[in-house]
Amino acid sequence: MIEAWIALGALVGIAALLIWGRGPKRLLTGRRGRLPKVLELTDIPSGDIPSDAQQPLDYLTAKLSDLGFEVADLPARVPALQRFGHKLIIVPFVHPAERAYFLMGIEAGLHPKTQLVLHIISQLTDGGRVETTTLPALDALTPPSDSHAQVVLDAETIDEIWSRHRRALTDHDRADRVQVDPERWQAITAEAYEGWVQSAVRAQRLQLEQDGTMYRIRRRPRSAW
Repeated sequence: MIEAWIALGALVGIAALLIWGRGPKRLLTGRRGRLPKVLELTDIPSGDIPSDAQQPLDYLTAKLSDLGFEVADLPARVPALQRFGHKLIIVPFVHPAERAYFLMGIEAGLHPKTQLVLHIISQLTDGGRVETTTLPALDALTPPSDSHAQVVLDAETIDEIWSRHRRALTDHDRADRVQVDPERWQAITAEAYEGWVQSAVRAQRLQLEQDGTMYRIRRRPRSAW
C-alpha cells in the first residue's frame, strides 16, 4: 500500500482526462518494492517528458495557469528509482497568492503507459504542512504529526482538487502560511517525503536495507507475521 508516494506527494492523477486517486500502486518504487531513504532530485530538460504524458501535462499546465499557478522550475527525476524502462519525473508549480506548491508526479515506463499523480503542499509558520494528495496508498497510513493531510480519491477535476485544498487552508489564518519560494520546492518536497516515510516505518511497512540507503516495502506489517 505504501508502494506509492507521499509527497510529495506530492507528489497528480489523470486517466481518461483525470484519474484522481486511481493512479499506479507502485509509483516511486521503480516497480521493485523499494524506496530511497532520502529523496534526491536531479533537474532534467522539459524535452525529457515522456511523449504520452506531454498532452495531459500541457492541459494541466494551462489549467493550473488559469487557477493562478506558475511553473516553479525545471522538471526533476529521482535517480534512485530510475532503471531501464522506468523513470519518475516530478513537475513543480507554485501559487504565490495562496502559498501552495503543486507537484505533478509522472511515472514513465514501458508497461503500463505513463501514469500521473498530484500532491499539493502548503507550509505553515509553526513548521507544519497542509497536504492534499491523490495517492491512495497514503490513505492507509497515519499522517505525519506535522501534516494536516487529506487523500482525495473521488474528485473529477483539477478545480475540485484545488478547491479541497483551499478549503483545508481555511482552518489556518493566511498569516500562518509561509510564502512560496520556487527555489526551495525540492527541499520542501523532500521534507514531506521524509515525513511520510517515517509514518510508514512506524507502521512497520518499511524495512531499511543493509546499506542504509533504501527501504524495502513489507507486504504485511511485521506484527502481522
